[in-house]
Amino acid sequence: MDSWEAIMQSLDETELYLNFVAFPDNETDKAIFDHPAAVSTKTGEDDEGTSAMLEDPKEFPMNSQLDEHAQGNQSPISSGSSEDLYTNPEELGDACLSSDDLKAQKEELPETVIPLRSYQTEVAQLAMEGRNIIVCLPTGTGKTRVATFIAAQHLQNHLQNGKVIFVVRGVPLVEQHLKEFRKYLKHRHQIKGLVGVGRDSNQLNCLNAVLKDTDIIICTAQILYNAFETSIMDEDEQVLITDFSLIIFDECHHTDKEAVYNKIMMHYLLVKEEGTHPLPQIVGLTASPGTGRAKNIQTATAHVMQICANLDAWELVVVQHHMKELMTYTNDPVKHYEIADKRERDLFADRVKNIMRMIHDQFDHCDMTCSENFGSQSYEQFIVELEKKGVEQARRHVQMCARHLRKYNDALLINDTVRQVDAYKYLESFHEDENTKETLDDTDNFLAKVFAEHKEELDAISPEEKCENPKLERLQHTILTAFLSNQQSRGIVFTRTRQSAMALHEWMSQNELLRDVGVRSQYLTGAGNQVGHMTAPEQSEVLLNFRDGSLNLLFSTTVGEEGLDIKECNFVVRYQHATNETAMVQARGRARASDSTYSIVADSCSIEEHLEHTNEMRVHLMMKAIETVRAYDKEIYLQKIRKLQEDSIAEWKQKRKKEDERTNEYPATQVKLLCRNCHIAMCGGNDLRIVDGMHRICVRKDFSDIYIESNALDEPMKFAQLEIGGSISCKKCKEPWGMQMIFKCIKLPCISIKSVILQMNDSRETRRSLKSWSKVPFAVKPFNYVQHCKEMEPFT
Repeated sequence: MDSWEAIMQSLDETELYLNFVAFPDNETDKAIFDHPAAVSTKTGEDDEGTSAMLEDPKEFPMNSQLDEHAQGNQSPISSGSSEDLYTNPEELGDACLSSDDLKAQKEELPETVIPLRSYQTEVAQLAMEGRNIIVCLPTGTGKTRVATFIAAQHLQNHLQNGKVIFVVRGVPLVEQHLKEFRKYLKHRHQIKGLVGVGRDSNQLNCLNAVLKDTDIIICTAQILYNAFETSIMDEDEQVLITDFSLIIFDECHHTDKEAVYNKIMMHYLLVKEEGTHPLPQIVGLTASPGTGRAKNIQTATAHVMQICANLDAWELVVVQHHMKELMTYTNDPVKHYEIADKRERDLFADRVKNIMRMIHDQFDHCDMTCSENFGSQSYEQFIVELEKKGVEQARRHVQMCARHLRKYNDALLINDTVRQVDAYKYLESFHEDENTKETLDDTDNFLAKVFAEHKEELDAISPEEKCENPKLERLQHTILTAFLSNQQSRGIVFTRTRQSAMALHEWMSQNELLRDVGVRSQYLTGAGNQVGHMTAPEQSEVLLNFRDGSLNLLFSTTVGEEGLDIKECNFVVRYQHATNETAMVQARGRARASDSTYSIVADSCSIEEHLEHTNEMRVHLMMKAIETVRAYDKEIYLQKIRKLQEDSIAEWKQKRKKEDERTNEYPATQVKLLCRNCHIAMCGGNDLRIVDGMHRICVRKDFSDIYIESNALDEPMKFAQLEIGGSISCKKCKEPWGMQMIFKCIKLPCISIKSVILQMNDSRETRRSLKSWSKVPFAVKPFNYVQHCKEMEPFT
């Protein structure tokens, strides 16, 4: 225990909470990227930093070890000859054999041999015995290799009924892990990757369709959870947690509270409580379970125990016997604080705050319970609640003023993070969109007039170099230092929002000094269909270009913080962005090359600087919590786990009961959906249907009379049974309502909950503004394709 604590304190290892970006509430569409298998033929390195497996056994026989650490340390799944290890996959025939053909041949195929270091074998041992475990290894030391080893051994022991699913949180990680699994297992097993939103997927299936003929599935958590939830409503699409014999959770510290991982594991715990079906084995992978923002050892220990209970872990496994070897593969980047002074003058911010005060003057005194803390996260939270209040109280004046105030506050945050010109462009773009909408009342006129009166002045101020951001000077210095010392440098700059990632990339593209030293940048953001979101293929292309050196600098949101393995990356910057201790270590863990650096760019005495120091302290607190948990007597530990699971199940059942009560609060016939902007009636609650367990579509025959379709995609996004086309907007006020969906050749309008107001019993007093369809107070029927075809003409 002492040796583990010593190394981890020296490394400050911990994990991340990914704010996600990647998983909208039950609205991520299912898709498959069945990528062609790619086996590395490089000598001397591979994805995890160990020596590569050579395809030619004569060129590098097994008995000569793969590197200087391998003597006595390589631990194959089974003993075998070099011919077993290096059989050329092409000699085995088509890698895409059917599941039945593969099962028939598996006993005749050589056993898979995967090179492992001794510490990797150590942490995998309990999993080999069929135990549920959490594998705790520092970032960059080969957790995916351990998972591949465990999966291969599991399938070897379950030839007839083995079914493995490897669950990740982000789309880019699917392809990365798919490559690692296929490198060693493609000649014996069918392996497929499932991702969310994408435009380039040609052959797309639902999870249940893939299950039968696939041994190992790698997918995002939302896809698996959606499959479970869809099964509740549609037995034909049924996917159960008992369909799998092994579930591996990447970055498993996210199995907490309302996270998707935890919702998946609740299905497991409920089956465990029944005791009538065999359960899948559970393996979690993490660099640390975190502390849950704990301030003392008791709270930190409770958090670690809760993660163990949520994953039904028999043990939290760490390296104990091969610490010296582990240390040779860990990388501890040198940490730098790049602290910037505040702007001496900020004319742009001053003018924007004046505009905000003018809008504030339009409110009643009772509405303004917040101080004018413009440009802060606390003000943003206040204004979001104020807009919701305006919606629910049918006070459009308050609603629209709050909406504009939020945009001005966003501009202040952008100005604080990047450049004045970026903040101005953001405001200009917003008002251009607003000007396309119909003016409805004096409030719209007032808000348009306020910006118009200040537009010219803001435009003139925004390019002024004297008021530029000192943090950008520190960032420029950090990037220049990296590239001047090493022309082959590759780095990632993490920032909080999509807007700032895009703005930083634009700043870089206009920076002659950085271009002259060879910097080639791009931004990387989460998947979705809003401005700044990227599709899965776009993400893959950016990462591919970064890996091969076509790009050498990424400006990334949190989508890039967790799990991405780019071993050439030698510097990481967290730019005006700090969350918790897990995010800190995940970001730092992206610096995989030797002699790497990890820098924090922030204002002097800022929250970000304070959080970074606090997170360093929490890492050490977490290590003590891990030590405490591992020191428990096994019987006491298991008793605590059972009690925590009983509490979790009881809490879940109580929440479910309340959800059922809420769903039946109103009959669908008594609910109306109103346009969020102009408040016209869109449709009734009884006009809604659910498609694929997640999309709410309107089946009212004359619904198309009140919306317009626009921005049709050149390449419609294709999914299992549907395509996503252009957007739909209110015909009266042009407020966006959602997307057009083509489901089995029928055009269906798919409505976004964020675009509507719910009104019950034709009473303004009952209006509600919700963020999720799961919170609506009425039941929505599933879509009946056959019945709909009879009632409406098909789309051709």
